[in-house]
Amino acid sequence: MTTLGILGGGQLARMLAQAGQRIGVNVAILDEDELSPAMQVTSFGVTGSWRDRETLADFADAVDAITMESEFVPAELIAFIEQRGRRVLPGSRTLALVQDKFTQKQTLNAAGLPTTEYAAVDSLSEVQAFAAQHGYPLVLKTRTPGYDGYSNAQINRESEAQAAWDKLSATGRALMVERFVHFKRELAIIVVRGQDGRIVTYPATEMLRLDHICHVVRAHRSGFDHPAKEIGRAVVEAVDGVGAFGIEMFELPDGRLLVNEVAPRVHNSGHYTIEACLTSQFENHVRAVLGLPLGWPDMVKQAAVMVNCLGVRDEMPKPRDFARALSYRGAHLHWYGKRECRKGYEMGHVTAVHDSPSEAERIARMAAGDLMSASAWFL
Repeated sequence: MTTLGILGGGQLARMLAQAGQRIGVNVAILDEDELSPAMQVTSFGVTGSWRDRETLADFADAVDAITMESEFVPAELIAFIEQRGRRVLPGSRTLALVQDKFTQKQTLNAAGLPTTEYAAVDSLSEVQAFAAQHGYPLVLKTRTPGYDGYSNAQINRESEAQAAWDKLSATGRALMVERFVHFKRELAIIVVRGQDGRIVTYPATEMLRLDHICHVVRAHRSGFDHPAKEIGRAVVEAVDGVGAFGIEMFELPDGRLLVNEVAPRVHNSGHYTIEACLTSQFENHVRAVLGLPLGWPDMVKQAAVMVNCLGVRDEMPKPRDFARALSYRGAHLHWYGKRECRKGYEMGHVTAVHDSPSEAERIARMAAGDLMSASAWFL
């Protein structure tokens, strides 16, 4: 049997492993935590760090192809594997264009794709100069991988600039600044490109965030005809990507779209595809990396809603909470098996699929709310 190696063992790797196993693919995980979410679902787990080149080389030589669950694996390590003659997708060139958010935006602009105004900054005075040109608010962020708002700082007025600079410059990473976008909706689209260049796109979805974290995703069949589809295809072609890519966009009040960020991996805005589509983003990513034919992204019902189960306190849900969540007809629960629960931690998700968008959202929110026992689910 073919063996796919995955660098990282979190929930995305877990769902990739489950999708691969379903179509007859062995999945090996390389992760430092022997009880990480993905390690729990495969017998081919290797406990170790992909940062250690000897461990990485041994792992790469033992599998047929490699992918990663996040963009945190440096492009130079992917190039190291490629130099050994191993297949890694997305490849080092693609990751180099995407991992640095400043380079990412330059690449998108060179392809004619729209983004907000931005600039690389090396000092507080450069941030202030950008603000003098574009006004407040603005967003200061690290150029290299960060997630869920932890490497971003919104600056609403000049008096906040110093604190934001101190916070992010302390990371030691290069920084950039962007003009804040007053958007109507935040959208996301999953695009999968095969090794043969074939592309499949899932519907454009609406994302709602809670404390900068993806909280609710709304999908509808009408999203297949959204203009975001063509932009998403162009993004993946611009970075010569292979596999699944999550592309976040801003929809402006006048209907125009701006590309916000590109994730070279399966994305939480596409979790709903497991139940809602003929072929999930996870299975299609596995297919793409292994050179298999891509599956169909068609939705099986008119609508789907995914609610991210975010920790609200440092306490795991009780068995009765799971029982309540599972009592809703049509609620599909995915629990990731993490060791601990923390506020804001992604513990699982609930998806509901229905011909009525409002009913799908009601089911998903009620089930997730009963599981995590927090009124915040109904914001």
